[in-house]
Formats: sequence, C-alpha cells, structure tokens
Amino acid sequence: MDDCNPLQLFHEWLVTARDHPHVPECNAMRLTTISNDLEISNRVVLLKEYNWKGLTFFTNYNSNKAMDLISNPNCSLEFNWPNISRRIIVKGLASQTESEISDNYFFRRPRESQLSALASNQSAIISSRKRLFDNLNKVTQMNANKDIERPSHWGGITIRPKEFIFITSLKSRIQKSEIYKVDPNHVWSKIDEWCYN
Repeated sequence: MDDCNPLQLFHEWLVTARDHPHVPECNAMRLTTISNDLEISNRVVLLKEYNWKGLTFFTNYNSNKAMDLISNPNCSLEFNWPNISRRIIVKGLASQTESEISDNYFFRRPRESQLSALASNQSAIISSRKRLFDNLNKVTQMNANKDIERPSHWGGITIRPKEFIFITSLKSRIQKSEIYKVDPNHVWSKIDEWCYN
C-alpha cells in the first residue's frame, strides 16, 4: 500500500470495523460544525458514500447542521471504534452533492424514509407528536400509488478531506497517530506521532 494514500487506509480501517462483531454501526461519524454565530455543534450522522471527492452523508438542507455548513464549510468528522482501539478524524470542507447523486440515493431509500423526508422539517420545533404523525399521514395519502420525487430541500453533503488522522490506542496508554495532509497541488504527505493519551 502507498504510505501516502489515506483513502486506501480509510477503506481498510472501515472494512475492519464493519467486519468486527462488536462494532455495531461502523459508518456512524460525529460531525462538528461552526455556526454563523461561532457556536460549535456536533451530532452523529451516517457515512453513505466515499471516494476521492470526499465522504458523503444525506440530510435535510434546512437542518441546523446543513445551515452551519453553508455559512462555514470548515468541519470535522470523527469515527470512534473503541472496541478495536481505533479512531479516525477527518478535517475538510463541505459542499452539497450534485443533484444526480442525491436523486440516486433518495430513490434507493425505503419508501417510509422517502415519506419522512417529505413530512419532516428537520431541526424545526413541532408543537406535538400528533402533528408530526398528521403530517406524515397527509404526505402518505398525497403520494399513494405513485413514485416519490426527492424534495429539493433534501440531499447529500460531501466533506472533501484536507487532513486524515488515524489514531491507534496501544498498551500503557500510548497512542499512535498517522497524520495525512494534502497540499495545494493535491499531493498527500504523512507524518507519525506518538504520545500518551
């Protein structure tokens, strides 16, 4: 393996986590954003696709996380797999995916998930549980017996990495970090760091 190919290493670590019996959701990642008011927020989203263009998840573009990324695309992702003593931190820039990518993923989702995307205004406060289910029932009836089109407010967000940090926890609280950074010419370099955690 090329030492300066972080995506290959990312793939190998993700597969190891996926195949481990005690890693329940290997694609869960903590997304950290900074709002227009400089408030830091984090939440867990699910990685759905990845390649050299970046790491992609899907969401409501009206959600707080999406609005944060519109105002400030700098963000970080963290995969934490304590049962295999590994973590990955990815720092990068966010952007909305092309419509075709969002369409393709939306049409692969279960119908119930498609209906929920239509009925829910993510991050908005709803007055009651009844109103939420009323909205869902209304959308379900309106779309009975027909294909559901992806709403314009729902789609993918891709984080284009500028840094990967692969962290391995070893014995005696020693931690190894493999740090990959990309330069303006899209060339990756690597350094190793050792420390106590």
